[in-house]
Amino acid sequence: MTRRRSAGFTMVEIMIVATIIGITVALAIPNFQRWVSDQRVKAAARSVADAFTLARAEAIRTGRIHIVFLSEERPGVPLVDSNGITKPIAILDDGREGTANQNCRIDAGEGVLYVNPEFGVQWGATFAGTNRAPLDPVPDGTAIGDGISILDGAGAETTWVAFQPSGVPVGATAGCNLGDTGSGSAAVYVSNGTRDYGVVMTPLGGVHVHGFDQTANDWRN
Repeated sequence: MTRRRSAGFTMVEIMIVATIIGITVALAIPNFQRWVSDQRVKAAARSVADAFTLARAEAIRTGRIHIVFLSEERPGVPLVDSNGITKPIAILDDGREGTANQNCRIDAGEGVLYVNPEFGVQWGATFAGTNRAPLDPVPDGTAIGDGISILDGAGAETTWVAFQPSGVPVGATAGCNLGDTGSGSAAVYVSNGTRDYGVVMTPLGGVHVHGFDQTANDWRN
């Protein structure tokens, strides 16, 4: 009579399967980590674009000046919420132009929305260097640096932009002098060390997100 083989797996078979699973996981983890990191930097770029879009829409809806701050409320003063946590972006309802507290500063009682940071994402670009995104207000060939290209209306670089009730963005000086129509274009760059994104806002408030193609050494929509 033929002896039937016992049901189940041998120890050798189990060890082989475990080894294959281990190798597969070891190969998959770095790819998954890169994917998560790329999703975070993409989300950070989208947060910048959404901040501009929301501020513009709210300025039109309410008839009040809205300001988007990036990194700082003013030079040397970081954006900090009511819990003392530093944030990368704030959207401020600064009130009607010419009123007492319409001063391009976050005052007590004013409506402000803070945007949370994305882990592993920094301002600036890793690969783009001096290759600026289309319609960046700073000339191509100039180092991207801290990643925030906004002019204050007088030609000096700053880290915020104001939206008028018409929805048109304008530059604003540290003294809250608002620039003329056409002075509010901006370009903002974020990077996770392996991918760069550039968010560009036109002088009339249109927003475009570009990714940097390292192979072509150029920006893509």
